[in-house]
Amino acid sequence: MKVSAIPLVFFGMFLGGFQAAAFQETAGSASNSPTMPFVIELRSVVETSRETLTLYDLLENPQAVPPEWIRTFQGIALGPSPSVGSEKTVRTNQLGPYLMKLLASLGVQPESVDLSIPERIVLRRKAAALNTEIIEDLYRAYIRDHAPWDTSEMEIRDIVISGLATMPDGHVTHEIEAPQHTSFVGVVPLTMHFFVDGQRVRSLRVAGKILVRRTVLFATQNLRRDTVLGPEHVEFREMVVSDPERIYATRLEDVVGHRVVRPVRAWQPLEMAFLDKPLCITTGKPVTIIYQEGSLKLSARGESKDNGAQGDWIRVVNVASQKTVKARVVDEATVTLTP
Repeated sequence: MKVSAIPLVFFGMFLGGFQAAAFQETAGSASNSPTMPFVIELRSVVETSRETLTLYDLLENPQAVPPEWIRTFQGIALGPSPSVGSEKTVRTNQLGPYLMKLLASLGVQPESVDLSIPERIVLRRKAAALNTEIIEDLYRAYIRDHAPWDTSEMEIRDIVISGLATMPDGHVTHEIEAPQHTSFVGVVPLTMHFFVDGQRVRSLRVAGKILVRRTVLFATQNLRRDTVLGPEHVEFREMVVSDPERIYATRLEDVVGHRVVRPVRAWQPLEMAFLDKPLCITTGKPVTIIYQEGSLKLSARGESKDNGAQGDWIRVVNVASQKTVKARVVDEATVTLTP
Protein backbone atom coordinates (compact mmCIF):
# COMPACT_ATOMS: atom_id res chain seq x y z
CA MET A 1 0.00 0.00 0.00
CA LYS A 2 1.44 3.38 -0.97
CA VAL A 3 1.46 5.92 1.92
CA SER A 4 2.52 9.55 1.67
CA ALA A 5 2.31 12.56 3.96
CA ILE A 6 1.59 15.86 2.22
CA PRO A 7 0.55 19.31 3.47
CA LEU A 8 -2.89 20.78 2.97
CA VAL A 9 -1.79 22.02 -0.42
CA PHE A 10 -3.44 18.72 -1.52
CA PHE A 11 -6.65 20.72 -1.13
CA GLY A 12 -5.21 23.77 -2.88
CA MET A 13 -7.54 23.52 -5.83
CA PHE A 14 -10.46 24.63 -3.72
CA LEU A 15 -8.64 26.73 -1.07
CA GLY A 16 -7.29 29.14 -3.64
CA GLY A 17 -10.25 29.00 -5.97
CA PHE A 18 -13.09 29.31 -3.42
CA GLN A 19 -15.76 31.81 -4.44
CA ALA A 20 -18.57 32.92 -2.15
CA ALA A 21 -20.88 33.24 -5.13
CA ALA A 22 -20.97 29.45 -5.36
CA PHE A 23 -22.91 29.37 -2.10
CA GLN A 24 -25.33 32.25 -2.60
CA GLU A 25 -28.10 29.76 -3.32
CA THR A 26 -27.94 28.43 0.23
CA ALA A 27 -26.77 31.56 2.03
CA GLY A 28 -30.27 32.87 2.60
CA SER A 29 -31.46 29.74 4.37
CA ALA A 30 -28.35 29.62 6.55
CA SER A 31 -28.15 33.34 7.39
CA ASN A 32 -30.16 32.91 10.57
CA SER A 33 -27.36 31.80 12.87
CA PRO A 34 -28.28 29.02 15.25
CA THR A 35 -28.71 29.97 18.89
CA MET A 36 -26.67 26.94 20.07
CA PRO A 37 -23.21 26.27 18.59
CA PHE A 38 -23.03 23.60 15.93
CA VAL A 39 -20.15 21.16 16.11
CA ILE A 40 -18.41 20.26 12.85
CA GLU A 41 -16.23 17.24 13.48
CA LEU A 42 -13.87 15.95 10.81
CA ARG A 43 -12.65 12.37 10.44
CA SER A 44 -9.05 11.42 11.13
CA VAL A 45 -9.39 8.55 8.62
CA VAL A 46 -11.46 8.98 5.45
CA GLU A 47 -12.26 5.95 3.28
CA THR A 48 -13.96 6.39 -0.06
CA SER A 49 -14.72 4.30 -3.12
CA ARG A 50 -15.24 7.35 -5.37
CA GLU A 51 -12.64 8.88 -7.66
CA THR A 52 -13.14 12.42 -6.32
CA LEU A 53 -13.20 13.52 -2.68
CA THR A 54 -15.67 16.14 -1.47
CA LEU A 55 -15.73 18.21 1.68
CA TYR A 56 -18.70 16.12 2.78
CA ASP A 57 -16.48 13.00 2.84
CA LEU A 58 -14.47 14.57 5.69
CA LEU A 59 -17.45 14.95 8.02
CA GLU A 60 -17.54 12.66 11.04
CA ASN A 61 -20.99 13.84 12.15
CA PRO A 62 -23.02 14.77 9.04
CA GLN A 63 -26.27 14.09 10.91
CA ALA A 64 -25.54 17.06 13.21
CA VAL A 65 -25.00 19.54 10.38
CA PRO A 66 -27.88 21.55 8.86
CA PRO A 67 -29.11 20.10 5.51
CA GLU A 68 -28.30 23.27 3.58
CA TRP A 69 -24.69 22.99 4.72
CA ILE A 70 -24.60 19.35 3.68
CA ARG A 71 -25.61 20.23 0.14
CA THR A 72 -22.86 22.82 0.00
CA PHE A 73 -20.23 20.45 1.38
CA GLN A 74 -21.23 17.76 -1.13
CA GLY A 75 -20.75 20.23 -3.98
CA ILE A 76 -17.14 21.09 -3.09
CA ALA A 77 -14.64 18.78 -4.78
CA LEU A 78 -11.33 18.55 -2.96
CA GLY A 79 -9.52 16.72 -5.73
CA PRO A 80 -8.86 13.16 -6.87
CA SER A 81 -8.93 10.36 -4.34
CA PRO A 82 -5.75 8.31 -3.83
CA SER A 83 -5.19 5.53 -6.29
CA VAL A 84 -7.05 2.28 -5.65
CA GLY A 85 -5.70 0.47 -2.60
CA SER A 86 -3.41 3.34 -1.51
CA GLU A 87 -3.64 6.18 1.02
CA LYS A 88 -2.38 9.74 1.58
CA THR A 89 -1.91 11.70 4.79
CA VAL A 90 -2.61 15.46 4.81
CA ARG A 91 -1.90 18.09 7.46
CA THR A 92 -4.89 20.19 8.41
CA ASN A 93 -3.35 23.41 9.76
CA GLN A 94 -5.09 25.53 7.09
CA LEU A 95 -8.39 23.68 7.09
CA GLY A 96 -9.91 25.50 10.09
CA PRO A 97 -9.57 29.00 8.59
CA TYR A 98 -10.91 27.75 5.28
CA LEU A 99 -14.03 26.25 6.89
CA MET A 100 -14.73 29.47 8.81
CA LYS A 101 -14.40 31.44 5.55
CA LEU A 102 -16.76 29.02 3.86
CA LEU A 103 -19.37 29.26 6.63
CA ALA A 104 -19.10 33.06 6.68
CA SER A 105 -20.01 33.03 2.97
CA LEU A 106 -23.18 31.21 4.01
CA GLY A 107 -24.01 33.93 6.52
CA VAL A 108 -22.97 31.88 9.55
CA GLN A 109 -21.49 33.68 12.58
CA PRO A 110 -18.14 32.21 13.69
CA GLU A 111 -19.22 31.96 17.32
CA SER A 112 -22.12 29.68 16.34
CA VAL A 113 -19.80 26.89 15.16
CA ASP A 114 -17.30 24.70 17.01
CA LEU A 115 -14.73 22.97 14.83
CA SER A 116 -13.15 19.63 15.76
CA ILE A 117 -10.29 18.99 13.34
CA PRO A 118 -7.54 16.38 13.76
CA GLU A 119 -3.94 17.42 13.10
CA ARG A 120 -3.72 14.95 10.21
CA ILE A 121 -6.25 13.20 8.01
CA VAL A 122 -5.53 9.87 6.36
CA LEU A 123 -7.25 9.51 2.98
CA ARG A 124 -7.81 5.95 1.74
CA ARG A 125 -9.27 4.60 -1.49
CA LYS A 126 -11.26 1.45 -0.89
CA ALA A 127 -10.22 -1.51 -3.01
CA ALA A 128 -11.86 -4.79 -3.85
CA ALA A 129 -9.60 -7.72 -4.75
CA LEU A 130 -10.55 -9.85 -7.73
CA ASN A 131 -10.50 -13.41 -6.53
CA THR A 132 -8.14 -15.49 -8.66
CA GLU A 133 -10.46 -18.48 -8.54
CA ILE A 134 -13.37 -16.37 -9.80
CA ILE A 135 -11.29 -15.09 -12.75
CA GLU A 136 -10.24 -18.65 -13.62
CA ASP A 137 -13.88 -19.79 -13.42
CA LEU A 138 -14.91 -16.95 -15.77
CA TYR A 139 -12.21 -18.05 -18.21
CA ARG A 140 -13.29 -21.70 -18.14
CA ALA A 141 -16.96 -20.81 -18.54
CA TYR A 142 -16.26 -18.59 -21.57
CA ILE A 143 -14.16 -21.29 -23.25
CA ARG A 144 -16.81 -23.96 -22.67
CA ASP A 145 -19.56 -21.69 -24.03
CA HIS A 146 -17.70 -20.58 -27.17
CA ALA A 147 -15.34 -23.40 -28.17
CA PRO A 148 -16.52 -25.71 -31.00
CA TRP A 149 -15.50 -28.78 -29.02
CA ASP A 150 -17.58 -31.01 -26.80
CA THR A 151 -16.82 -30.14 -23.18
CA SER A 152 -15.96 -33.78 -22.48
CA GLU A 153 -13.16 -33.52 -25.06
CA MET A 154 -11.53 -30.39 -23.62
CA GLU A 155 -8.95 -29.90 -20.91
CA ILE A 156 -8.33 -26.30 -19.74
CA ARG A 157 -5.14 -25.78 -17.77
CA ASP A 158 -2.20 -23.44 -17.00
CA ILE A 159 -4.35 -20.30 -16.66
CA VAL A 160 -2.23 -17.15 -16.27
CA ILE A 161 -3.59 -13.71 -15.25
CA SER A 162 -1.73 -10.57 -16.37
CA GLY A 163 -2.58 -7.23 -14.76
CA LEU A 164 -3.69 -5.78 -11.44
CA ALA A 165 -6.43 -7.81 -9.82
CA THR A 166 -7.73 -4.94 -7.64
CA MET A 167 -10.39 -2.33 -8.34
CA PRO A 168 -12.50 0.26 -6.53
CA ASP A 169 -15.18 -0.99 -4.19
CA GLY A 170 -18.69 -1.20 -5.68
CA HIS A 171 -21.00 -3.28 -7.85
CA VAL A 172 -18.77 -5.28 -10.21
CA THR A 173 -19.78 -6.52 -13.67
CA HIS A 174 -17.64 -7.82 -16.53
CA GLU A 175 -17.34 -8.39 -20.27
CA ILE A 176 -15.03 -10.88 -21.99
CA GLU A 177 -13.51 -10.60 -25.47
CA ALA A 178 -11.61 -13.15 -27.55
CA PRO A 179 -9.38 -12.25 -30.52
CA GLN A 180 -10.93 -12.61 -33.96
CA HIS A 181 -10.73 -16.09 -35.44
CA THR A 182 -9.79 -17.67 -32.12
CA SER A 183 -9.21 -21.39 -32.67
CA PHE A 184 -9.92 -22.42 -29.06
CA VAL A 185 -7.05 -24.87 -29.06
CA GLY A 186 -3.50 -24.42 -27.75
CA VAL A 187 -2.81 -21.15 -25.89
CA VAL A 188 -6.01 -19.09 -25.97
CA PRO A 189 -5.86 -15.45 -24.72
CA LEU A 190 -8.94 -13.57 -23.53
CA THR A 191 -9.39 -9.97 -22.37
CA MET A 192 -11.65 -9.40 -19.37
CA HIS A 193 -13.06 -5.92 -18.82
CA PHE A 194 -14.37 -5.17 -15.31
CA PHE A 195 -16.84 -2.42 -14.50
CA VAL A 196 -17.64 -0.88 -11.12
CA ASP A 197 -21.08 0.73 -10.91
CA GLY A 198 -21.21 0.74 -14.71
CA GLN A 199 -17.79 2.38 -15.28
CA ARG A 200 -14.88 0.38 -16.71
CA VAL A 201 -12.02 0.40 -14.24
CA ARG A 202 -9.82 -2.58 -15.06
CA SER A 203 -8.90 -4.84 -17.98
CA LEU A 204 -7.04 -8.10 -17.47
CA ARG A 205 -5.42 -10.40 -20.00
CA VAL A 206 -6.08 -14.03 -19.12
CA ALA A 207 -4.60 -16.92 -21.08
CA GLY A 208 -4.82 -20.67 -20.69
CA LYS A 209 -3.88 -23.80 -22.58
CA ILE A 210 -6.70 -25.73 -24.24
CA LEU A 211 -6.13 -29.40 -25.02
CA VAL A 212 -8.69 -31.25 -27.12
CA ARG A 213 -8.65 -35.05 -27.02
CA ARG A 214 -10.75 -36.81 -29.67
CA THR A 215 -11.27 -40.40 -30.73
CA VAL A 216 -10.61 -40.53 -34.45
CA LEU A 217 -9.89 -43.12 -37.11
CA PHE A 218 -6.28 -44.02 -37.93
CA ALA A 219 -4.96 -45.96 -40.93
CA THR A 220 -3.80 -49.43 -39.85
CA GLN A 221 -1.49 -49.79 -42.87
CA ASN A 222 0.11 -47.76 -45.61
CA LEU A 223 -2.60 -46.74 -48.04
CA ARG A 224 -1.96 -46.00 -51.67
CA ARG A 225 -3.78 -43.33 -53.55
CA ASP A 226 -7.20 -44.46 -54.86
CA THR A 227 -7.48 -47.21 -52.23
CA VAL A 228 -11.16 -47.76 -51.45
CA LEU A 229 -11.39 -48.04 -47.69
CA GLY A 230 -12.97 -50.89 -45.78
CA PRO A 231 -13.24 -51.56 -42.02
CA GLU A 232 -9.95 -53.48 -42.12
CA HIS A 233 -8.06 -50.33 -43.16
CA VAL A 234 -8.87 -48.26 -40.06
CA GLU A 235 -8.88 -48.32 -36.26
CA PHE A 236 -10.16 -45.94 -33.56
CA ARG A 237 -7.54 -44.20 -31.43
CA GLU A 238 -7.43 -41.16 -29.17
CA MET A 239 -5.33 -38.13 -30.11
CA VAL A 240 -4.73 -34.54 -29.03
CA VAL A 241 -6.04 -32.09 -31.63
CA SER A 242 -3.59 -29.25 -32.24
CA ASP A 243 -5.08 -27.65 -35.37
CA PRO A 244 -8.81 -26.90 -35.44
CA GLU A 245 -8.69 -26.42 -39.21
CA ARG A 246 -8.08 -30.14 -39.70
CA ILE A 247 -11.24 -32.23 -39.69
CA TYR A 248 -10.69 -35.85 -38.75
CA ALA A 249 -12.88 -38.86 -39.48
CA THR A 250 -14.70 -39.92 -36.33
CA ARG A 251 -17.21 -42.49 -37.71
CA LEU A 252 -16.80 -45.62 -39.80
CA GLU A 253 -19.44 -44.39 -42.23
CA ASP A 254 -17.20 -41.37 -42.87
CA VAL A 255 -14.56 -43.59 -44.45
CA VAL A 256 -15.85 -47.02 -45.53
CA GLY A 257 -16.49 -46.99 -49.28
CA HIS A 258 -14.46 -43.83 -49.77
CA ARG A 259 -11.18 -43.75 -51.64
CA VAL A 260 -8.08 -41.89 -50.49
CA VAL A 261 -6.91 -39.12 -52.81
CA ARG A 262 -3.32 -39.16 -51.53
CA PRO A 263 -1.00 -41.73 -49.90
CA VAL A 264 -1.52 -42.21 -46.16
CA ARG A 265 1.08 -43.68 -43.78
CA ALA A 266 0.26 -46.46 -41.34
CA TRP A 267 -1.07 -45.09 -38.00
CA GLN A 268 -1.66 -41.65 -39.44
CA PRO A 269 -4.99 -40.08 -38.43
CA LEU A 270 -7.40 -39.88 -41.34
CA GLU A 271 -8.40 -36.36 -42.27
CA MET A 272 -11.57 -35.86 -44.26
CA ALA A 273 -9.45 -33.92 -46.76
CA PHE A 274 -7.64 -37.20 -47.55
CA LEU A 275 -10.87 -38.85 -48.71
CA ASP A 276 -12.90 -38.51 -51.86
CA LYS A 277 -16.63 -38.97 -52.02
CA PRO A 278 -17.67 -42.65 -52.18
CA LEU A 279 -17.59 -44.06 -55.70
CA CYS A 280 -20.98 -44.53 -57.32
CA ILE A 281 -19.71 -45.92 -60.59
CA THR A 282 -16.62 -47.96 -61.41
CA THR A 283 -14.85 -48.58 -64.73
CA GLY A 284 -16.76 -50.97 -67.02
CA LYS A 285 -20.06 -50.63 -65.19
CA PRO A 286 -23.23 -50.45 -67.34
CA VAL A 287 -25.06 -47.12 -66.95
CA THR A 288 -28.05 -45.34 -68.40
CA ILE A 289 -27.21 -42.13 -70.25
CA ILE A 290 -29.90 -39.46 -69.89
CA TYR A 291 -30.21 -36.45 -72.20
CA GLN A 292 -32.88 -33.88 -71.41
CA GLU A 293 -33.63 -30.48 -72.92
CA GLY A 294 -36.94 -28.89 -72.01
CA SER A 295 -39.68 -31.47 -72.54
CA LEU A 296 -37.38 -33.63 -74.67
CA LYS A 297 -35.87 -36.57 -72.79
CA LEU A 298 -33.74 -39.30 -74.38
CA SER A 299 -31.97 -42.30 -72.85
CA ALA A 300 -29.34 -44.74 -74.06
CA ARG A 301 -27.31 -47.63 -72.76
CA GLY A 302 -23.74 -46.83 -71.90
CA GLU A 303 -20.61 -48.15 -70.23
CA SER A 304 -18.41 -46.27 -67.79
CA LYS A 305 -14.76 -45.77 -68.71
CA ASP A 306 -13.83 -44.15 -65.35
CA ASN A 307 -14.52 -44.38 -61.65
CA GLY A 308 -16.78 -41.62 -60.41
CA ALA A 309 -18.51 -40.28 -57.31
CA GLN A 310 -21.81 -38.43 -57.31
CA GLY A 311 -21.37 -35.15 -59.16
CA ASP A 312 -18.15 -36.18 -60.92
CA TRP A 313 -17.68 -35.93 -64.69
CA ILE A 314 -16.57 -39.23 -66.24
CA ARG A 315 -16.11 -40.72 -69.71
CA VAL A 316 -18.97 -42.92 -70.92
CA VAL A 317 -19.29 -44.95 -74.15
CA ASN A 318 -22.66 -45.01 -75.90
CA VAL A 319 -23.09 -48.73 -76.58
CA ALA A 320 -25.17 -48.16 -79.73
CA SER A 321 -22.96 -45.55 -81.40
CA GLN A 322 -19.66 -46.45 -79.70
CA LYS A 323 -19.15 -42.74 -79.22
CA THR A 324 -17.40 -41.60 -76.04
CA VAL A 325 -18.94 -38.63 -74.24
CA LYS A 326 -18.44 -36.74 -70.97
CA ALA A 327 -21.32 -37.28 -68.54
CA ARG A 328 -22.05 -36.34 -64.95
CA VAL A 329 -22.70 -39.05 -62.33
CA VAL A 330 -26.21 -38.91 -60.87
CA ASP A 331 -26.28 -42.19 -58.92
CA GLU A 332 -25.02 -45.78 -59.07
CA ALA A 333 -26.69 -46.45 -62.46
CA THR A 334 -27.31 -43.09 -64.11
CA VAL A 335 -25.30 -40.37 -65.80
CA THR A 336 -26.57 -37.27 -67.50
CA LEU A 337 -25.50 -35.19 -70.49
CA THR A 338 -25.76 -31.42 -70.35
CA PRO A 339 -27.32 -29.80 -73.41
